[in-house]
Amino acid sequence: MKVNIYTNTLLEKSDSELENMISNRNQYVEDAIFTASSILNDRKNQPIEQQKIESEAENKKKHEVKLTKETENFLTDDPNAPELFTKTTITVFSALFGVIFGTALMMYNIKQTNNSKGRIQVLIFGVLYSFATIAVLNLLNSKSYLVVAANLFGAAIMTGVFWAKFIGNEFEHREKSWIMAALISLAITIPFILLLIYI
Repeated sequence: MKVNIYTNTLLEKSDSELENMISNRNQYVEDAIFTASSILNDRKNQPIEQQKIESEAENKKKHEVKLTKETENFLTDDPNAPELFTKTTITVFSALFGVIFGTALMMYNIKQTNNSKGRIQVLIFGVLYSFATIAVLNLLNSKSYLVVAANLFGAAIMTGVFWAKFIGNEFEHREKSWIMAALISLAITIPFILLLIYI
């Protein structure tokens, strides 16, 4: 079986969970489905007694891992794991600077999975959502809190739908620092704010 970034996580799943993934392959990235299929094939070729022993150990380990990873959001210290901006970072950037900034962070994350198609879809969503939000809120003459609410809703779509589709909710990764991204965002937004104030 070929080892990849999904192997350790999927090895902790039961046969039924892996079969469910394969049945709902549209909800997962291609590499994850391939790994799940390989793990199932390897298990079917093992002696029955060995499978039973490994299954019991797997269930115990799965329970222990679940308790820790529920609060860790699948963050790891593994140096081989890619660095991604967390869902919280994307949400905060979207709320403060706009959905298009959260889109840029999300596109960076998807790039780490070598999914060019996913990056394009997220970019299209971010641009269209931003223009639509601006148009609707201008027509309604809405207040700033509604702008933040709209940005948070856009961020929820990215970190919910697009993250699950193009990265995978159980994708182990290291947390990427947000400092440089924040400095770049400020460098872009501050001039626009000054223009609005003095022009």
